Amino acid sequence: MTLRDSDTNEHDAPKDEWRITIEDDRYTFARYASGTVIEVYRSASQQEAAVWAVAVIQGYEPPRSLRDREIPAD
Repeated sequence: MTLRDSDTNEHDAPKDEWRITIEDDRYTFARYASGTVIEVYRSASQQEAAVWAVAVIQGYEPPRSLRDREIPAD
Protein backbone atom coordinates (compact mmCIF):
# COMPACT_ATOMS: atom_id res chain seq x y z
CA MET A 1 0.00 0.00 0.00
CA THR A 2 1.32 3.46 -0.91
CA LEU A 3 0.74 6.48 1.30
CA ARG A 4 -0.21 9.62 -0.59
CA ASP A 5 -0.16 13.20 0.71
CA SER A 6 -3.95 13.19 0.78
CA ASP A 7 -3.88 10.09 2.99
CA THR A 8 -1.63 11.57 5.68
CA ASN A 9 -3.11 12.26 9.05
CA GLU A 10 -2.95 15.83 10.35
CA HIS A 11 -1.67 14.36 13.61
CA ASP A 12 1.56 13.38 11.80
CA ALA A 13 2.57 17.03 11.40
CA PRO A 14 4.87 18.55 14.04
CA LYS A 15 2.78 19.80 16.93
CA ASP A 16 3.16 23.52 17.63
CA GLU A 17 3.03 24.19 21.36
CA TRP A 18 3.43 27.35 23.43
CA ARG A 19 4.50 27.38 27.08
CA ILE A 20 4.39 30.31 29.47
CA THR A 21 6.73 30.24 32.45
CA ILE A 22 5.80 32.52 35.36
CA GLU A 23 8.62 33.56 37.67
CA ASP A 24 8.72 36.57 40.00
CA ASP A 25 5.83 38.37 38.25
CA ARG A 26 7.54 37.94 34.85
CA TYR A 27 6.13 35.81 32.03
CA THR A 28 8.35 34.05 29.51
CA PHE A 29 6.89 32.57 26.31
CA ALA A 30 8.54 29.62 24.58
CA ARG A 31 7.51 27.91 21.33
CA TYR A 32 8.00 24.18 20.88
CA ALA A 33 7.56 21.88 17.87
CA SER A 34 7.30 18.14 18.53
CA GLY A 35 8.63 18.67 22.05
CA THR A 36 11.74 20.60 20.93
CA VAL A 37 12.18 24.26 21.87
CA ILE A 38 12.21 26.45 18.77
CA GLU A 39 12.37 29.91 20.29
CA VAL A 40 12.26 31.59 23.69
CA TYR A 41 11.04 35.18 23.91
CA ARG A 42 12.11 37.85 26.40
CA SER A 43 10.24 37.99 29.69
CA ALA A 44 7.23 40.28 29.88
CA SER A 45 5.06 41.98 32.46
CA GLN A 46 1.61 40.61 33.20
CA GLN A 47 0.02 43.29 30.98
CA GLU A 48 2.32 42.53 28.05
CA ALA A 49 1.85 38.77 28.51
CA ALA A 50 -1.93 39.17 28.31
CA VAL A 51 -1.60 40.88 24.92
CA TRP A 52 0.97 38.34 23.73
CA ALA A 53 -1.28 35.41 24.69
CA VAL A 54 -4.10 36.83 22.56
CA ALA A 55 -1.67 37.32 19.66
CA VAL A 56 -0.45 33.71 19.92
CA ILE A 57 -4.03 32.38 19.94
CA GLN A 58 -4.69 34.35 16.75
CA GLY A 59 -1.61 32.88 15.04
CA TYR A 60 0.93 35.65 15.64
CA GLU A 61 4.22 35.60 17.55
CA PRO A 62 5.17 37.85 20.46
CA PRO A 63 7.61 40.63 19.56
CA ARG A 64 11.27 39.71 19.98
CA SER A 65 12.07 43.20 21.25
CA LEU A 66 10.34 46.52 21.68
CA ARG A 67 11.73 49.85 20.60
CA ASP A 68 10.63 53.34 21.50
CA ARG A 69 8.84 54.98 18.64
CA GLU A 70 10.71 57.75 16.97
CA ILE A 71 9.26 61.15 17.77
CA PRO A 72 9.97 63.84 15.18
CA ALA A 73 12.00 66.80 16.43
CA ASP A 74 10.21 70.12 16.63
